[in-house]
Amino acid sequence: MRGSSAPLGYAHKIMISIVALDIRDERLDLARVFGAEYALNPRRCDPVREVEEIIGGKADVVIEASGAPGTLDLATFILKHGGKLVISGRHVIEERNPLEKLHTFGFKVFNVSPSSSRDFNRDFHDAVKLLRKGVFDQSRLITHKFKFECPEVALRVASEKPPGYIKGVIVF
Repeated sequence: MRGSSAPLGYAHKIMISIVALDIRDERLDLARVFGAEYALNPRRCDPVREVEEIIGGKADVVIEASGAPGTLDLATFILKHGGKLVISGRHVIEERNPLEKLHTFGFKVFNVSPSSSRDFNRDFHDAVKLLRKGVFDQSRLITHKFKFECPEVALRVASEKPPGYIKGVIVF
């Protein structure tokens, strides 16, 4: 779906076809770099129809990584009955959720938020170790670096998301 291309870094090793959706072309380009075979902009196509044509039906797994309004509903149109919906995007805006479809279509929903971890502290440290070993190359995702003394600049830029912005980090 839309959002960070980080899930693609691992997913392309185990999936047959990866179709990325995003409304920002630079993120679609990055999705291709991380292994997406197809990259679609929902503002320029009917994503449900396009995905079905590309993979020959509904998807087995949908990873919703943006948290943008409407993406959970879109995921339910792309996902096959009994399919797996992975929610890693943070949904902060109140919206109508497709609870009836989640129930009646037998979707298996996985929430990968930090609070779903049994031991977040350990998981965080394990993730940092993997990053240091280079298992997940974040260099293409980090487009902006900010000084520790200027967090307000980092927050402003992150909320504005100027062209070319993917992820920002505060450097100590």
